[in-house]
Amino acid sequence: MIRTDGLKSYNSFMPGDEEKNLIRRSKNGEREAFRQLEARYYRRIFNFGYAMARNLDDASDIAQEAFVLAWTHIGNFRGESSFITYLNRIARNVSLDLRERRRHSPNLTVDDVLRLRDPDLPPRADGDSPI
Repeated sequence: MIRTDGLKSYNSFMPGDEEKNLIRRSKNGEREAFRQLEARYYRRIFNFGYAMARNLDDASDIAQEAFVLAWTHIGNFRGESSFITYLNRIARNVSLDLRERRRHSPNLTVDDVLRLRDPDLPPRADGDSPI
């Protein structure tokens, strides 16, 4: 879709067929297809995370975790909404989880919050965790 001023509209960020193809390939386990989705949507999810957290480090963590969760659960994506809507919902949930946990324990990182939700996650690289 092209706007009258010649700029691409917001809704045509990625042509529908191309996005659907990348999602289908991602569901089949093709990491490169998912990397293409991530490359196209990372900035928007990062900005969304920043709007939620108002902190660059947290925004980066939120975006990274949103994509990890999206990849892990890509098989659950039914396509009833756009993929960006799906990613925004995941990023929103990660942000809200972080905010809630920090309210009770202000020193928790995003990694710590995720471990509280999923104890099977591997340990942090620095080995330092308050939980």
